[in-house]
Amino acid sequence: PNSLRFQEEPSIHIAPVPLVDDPYVLVRDAARGTERMKTTMPPKRRSQTNPQLTLTQEDIDQLVQDGIAVAIRDERER
Repeated sequence: PNSLRFQEEPSIHIAPVPLVDDPYVLVRDAARGTERMKTTMPPKRRSQTNPQLTLTQEDIDQLVQDGIAVAIRDERER
């Protein structure tokens, strides 16, 4: 029989639409984060609170100094 003489090679023609359950497509889409992934994942909730202010180095230094002053005062009151 001819089928035993020649092993069929995979097609070199690309399918016009990849199959949804194709393992390659699933891994590729997961790595890319495609639209299909976005539609199955709920959107990230955005906080309705005010955005946090950006602290300058001066602000941080003042917070540290205030914290140290409070710690020293608490230690003296013991």
